[in-house]
Amino acid sequence: MGEKGKREDTVHLEQWEQEVEKVLKGRKMSSLMKHTYEGITLKPLYMDKSKRQIVPNSQTAWKISQQIQVEAADQAANKIQRAKERGQDSFYFSDFSFIEHCSDVKAIVKSLNFSEDKLIINMGTQLGFLPLFIASIAEREVGKLDGTVGFDPFESFLVNGNDNISLSTRFNYLKETVEWGEQYAPDLRFIYINGTFYHDAGANAVQELVYTFSNAIDTVNELLNRGLAIDTIVRKITFAFSIGSNYFMEIAKFRAAKQIWASIVHALDGSEEGQKINVHAVTSLFNKAAYDVHVNLLRTTTEAFSAIIGGVNHLTITPFDHMLGESSELGERVARNIHFILKEESLLAKVKDPAGGSHYIEALTAELAKEAWDQIKQLDSDGGFKKALANGTVQNELKLMMEERIDKINTGKSEIIGTNAFANIKDEIHMKENKEKVEKVIPLKDENTSFKELLNLAEKGKTLKQLTSLLYSKESLFTIKPLERRRLTEHFESLRQQAEKYRNKTGYLPKIHIIVIGELKDYKPRLDFLSNFFAAGGFELAVTDISELEQLKNKETAVLCGTDDEYKNLSNIKEQLGVKHLYITGKQSPELLSTYGIDECIYYGMNMYKFLKELHLKIGGEGK
Repeated sequence: MGEKGKREDTVHLEQWEQEVEKVLKGRKMSSLMKHTYEGITLKPLYMDKSKRQIVPNSQTAWKISQQIQVEAADQAANKIQRAKERGQDSFYFSDFSFIEHCSDVKAIVKSLNFSEDKLIINMGTQLGFLPLFIASIAEREVGKLDGTVGFDPFESFLVNGNDNISLSTRFNYLKETVEWGEQYAPDLRFIYINGTFYHDAGANAVQELVYTFSNAIDTVNELLNRGLAIDTIVRKITFAFSIGSNYFMEIAKFRAAKQIWASIVHALDGSEEGQKINVHAVTSLFNKAAYDVHVNLLRTTTEAFSAIIGGVNHLTITPFDHMLGESSELGERVARNIHFILKEESLLAKVKDPAGGSHYIEALTAELAKEAWDQIKQLDSDGGFKKALANGTVQNELKLMMEERIDKINTGKSEIIGTNAFANIKDEIHMKENKEKVEKVIPLKDENTSFKELLNLAEKGKTLKQLTSLLYSKESLFTIKPLERRRLTEHFESLRQQAEKYRNKTGYLPKIHIIVIGELKDYKPRLDFLSNFFAAGGFELAVTDISELEQLKNKETAVLCGTDDEYKNLSNIKEQLGVKHLYITGKQSPELLSTYGIDECIYYGMNMYKFLKELHLKIGGEGK
């Protein structure tokens, strides 16, 4: 663009800003800017001031990789078969509690056609699963295996803080599996870098990218030091990311991930083909709610849309009722059908890189990629990912971000429908209890068993637990502080469950008595606010006009609701009521509170969770 074109753009922008500020009635354009958790400032207007970003491998023909969750192997086989009949072409496993012997795996894989079906299997801590899996299909064409049967070497430490399988053993095991795969299963990946843990610990998009790729860099360097070639290693890696609810930020995150991985592989002298990333995206569990679960359908749909626009390879959509401990058949069917709606009706699989050319997304991608890349380099120069975990840098940064997110939930600045906003107090949940399993203590060994030896032992009938235990060792173990992972709504849900316990005991929910003052049209906005506020804690409202105070004599708790002008006409109302706890709606002066003997104000922006929790303790769910 020439100087004349630049001047014209500047003039047009200035004119646009002037017109906008007229509409804003004196407010500046800067008032429309928003600040994200990533430290990025979102502008109200983005103009094409740079060339389009080149995003490697930006396909949108994703694999429908729904999770298979069962309690028995024969159930898995039937579930896979039904899912295939309904169009699913990739199968995701992460729970092996129902697997013991090679026969269990055989019962599962009999429904799979390795020429057509793809696999995403995260072994997690059960590293003996891979030899058991290979042994179960020995009579079939192993070379046709396509997908991922792998693990993240840092996963157990991130979750538990330590493990009986040392880091060096994990890297040695990875090296052996990669070498075996190069010879027998060239399309099978064994390294599953799991970025979902950082998301579940509260990470923003930059932190997700930084810690996931720093993990990958440490893993790649360990395998390089063990004699593997860079292109051999990167062909065997799959990255897992959660998909958050910030629609455009998530699109930018996946696009930025492709650029960052390409830069990392290029810096390590990897080939252009090796710079293409393989991504498994899973809709977030972090932001899902157990109450009003059908709202989760909206969340997962928009998250899936973001991931597809971002160009992921495999997509898992969690069922809307997954938070209840066990997904229903309806939940699983609807989750699978969301894929088809986006693929067949919205035609998202027909366009390559649909976000390309969007000034906003291009700018956001570039800013996200630059910030993450700078932090990745800094973390690497400071000693790498392992050192950052050991000294608690990663854990502390994520804890601070989690606290910031929780604070916004608690104060209502960030709304979660059905939880801290528009909660339905008639909604009940029945969570499935997780049974704790007592693991048998297995003695540690002086030496580890090689992958090839484990393959032989699997064929001879060793169980999954026995195979995994053969990797345990007395070697000095890596111990860290585990990540603090949780869902955003858990603490509010505990308030609702407390109210439900009260209802089970008394027959009704705890009530809050509201005294309305003045005309309906004047106090209704504040009454609506109170209804929303107390519903988040599981409280019902009992509304009484101030002219009928006799009905509220000697109640435990009451809340005044009116305009500030109406409050000026109150006298010794607390004495008239004889209530123990009296509150007032709207932020009021300390003088007014003191004059009327009011305990506290209830207003937008206060810590509603803290207030509701203390109220439960004060009145014990009083419902008279």
